[in-house]
Amino acid sequence: MRWRATTPRRSSSRSSPAAILRFTRLQDVELLERLKDICTKEGVKFTMDGLEALIFTADGDLRQAINALQSTAAGFDLVDQTSVFKVPSAPTASTT
Repeated sequence: MRWRATTPRRSSSRSSPAAILRFTRLQDVELLERLKDICTKEGVKFTMDGLEALIFTADGDLRQAINALQSTAAGFDLVDQTSVFKVPSAPTASTT
């Protein structure tokens, strides 16, 4: 995962500096690899169009993709495109 630290900021409520980490969006192939790995290790049944739908809804955000995967897997036996788009807060391809 890529990140960069910005200049530490001093706050009057803190005596030590804090680094602000900014994470960049991941590429689709990176998300796909990680989601496949998670599904395999957790025993989640999936289709490639289901993972592609998760990647579409996450827009490069791995945490969002994992949360959507967890929600979809909890509600359906198979993570496919149809089930991903049935989970609330997942926009369909036609709404964007």
